[in-house]
Amino acid sequence: MPYGNYFKVPGCGNTLLVGDAAGLADPFLGEGIYYAHRSAELAARAVIAGFTRPGQALAFYRESFRRCLLPEMRYAWAGRQVVFALPPRLYYPFLVLFLRLAPKIAEQTIQGRRSFRWFRLKTPCPR
Repeated sequence: MPYGNYFKVPGCGNTLLVGDAAGLADPFLGEGIYYAHRSAELAARAVIAGFTRPGQALAFYRESFRRCLLPEMRYAWAGRQVVFALPPRLYYPFLVLFLRLAPKIAEQTIQGRRSFRWFRLKTPCPR
């Protein structure tokens, strides 16, 4: 699965795509569990919100997807572009050094508790 090739509209009609089906592999690290869980949560909320308004689940999901997941995908893609623009002999040592110096930041980012946007602690989207 190519990293960063996510769908901007994660579904069609009454079908909502989540996780890998929506192309949600982290563009920087290739991790997908957080995005699979989070997108499934957002899709479930959209289905519940659209229960009384048939045909609106995709609109609800698209809005929360756009607000909660796409910014992170874009920041991760930008980080990928910067790091992997380095010569191959440099980007691996750079990543190893970062993981050794800031393991908690890396862990929290992978778990979705910290944003790729300058590694700030996230203000979570509504849960």
